Amino acid sequence: MEGSLSWHEVWRYLHITAGFVGLVVFWVPVFASKGETVHVWVGRVFALCAYVVWVTAVISSAWALADPMGFIGRP
Repeated sequence: MEGSLSWHEVWRYLHITAGFVGLVVFWVPVFASKGETVHVWVGRVFALCAYVVWVTAVISSAWALADPMGFIGRP
């Protein structure tokens, strides 16, 4: 179906988005003192992003090893 995303594309966009957000929020504590609410909140956001990147990478890698042709979307 044209216009819809494949699972591969969904995983890729989720992985890229979480990685980008994680890279951006990584630098926020540079301007916040350790222990401040902003520092703690951003640390949690960064940890969540790192977890999402890790999970999507593991799932994508396992998928690509188990079914290489299905992973790239070719019959």
